[in-house]
Amino acid sequence: MRNLKSFSTAAFFIATAILAFSCQMDDQIEEIQEAENIVKETVFRFSINHREQDILSGAGTDLSWDWQSVNQIVSAYIDFPQSPTISQLTIPAPWYTQGNPLNTIEKDIYSKDGWVLVMRNFGSSESAVKRPYFGLLNTKTNILKIFIHNSQWQPGHYLESNLVLVDSQNIHSRSFESKPAKIVQFDSWFNLEFQLDQNQLSPPYANFSFLIDCAGILETEVG
Repeated sequence: MRNLKSFSTAAFFIATAILAFSCQMDDQIEEIQEAENIVKETVFRFSINHREQDILSGAGTDLSWDWQSVNQIVSAYIDFPQSPTISQLTIPAPWYTQGNPLNTIEKDIYSKDGWVLVMRNFGSSESAVKRPYFGLLNTKTNILKIFIHNSQWQPGHYLESNLVLVDSQNIHSRSFESKPAKIVQFDSWFNLEFQLDQNQLSPPYANFSFLIDCAGILETEVG
């Protein structure tokens, strides 16, 4: 009788395990089938090379810019390929841009929370940029957030990005990948986020080069 009870208990656990495994396999098959129905297409690419000489080249790149001002507006000089002249635009900061995930009541951008400005380029009347950008580092968490404005109105669902951080003093480089950055709207900011190692980026920030490769991804469901 005891053996029969033991057998029944074992059979119950085996059946439960088989059922759980079967459900797991069904979920995996469903995920594979869903992935097979999604066509992933790269619709645009661009690169940003932010070097030490760029940081020191003018008012559009120095690190004295106060990103914490209330209702901060970015004044940028844009190079549009189809235009023969440089265009000056005023753009709300990411945390004041409609639809941006950082546009919340409690804004996680302030120096009191560990954020420092480590790079930027908004262009100038003599040297415009295709996409204004800047970067904030949280010295407590080692999170680097780089914001790139989609001034060229390029379409897609999200942005995949890779950062190569180069320390020119120590001749040392390291590569980091960002989580996909959702394209909220065509004339908005890309929010890139990189988790750095401790002390990977430290003052003086002018000693570092930031090499960023980006790909705009469009996903289409087929079938």
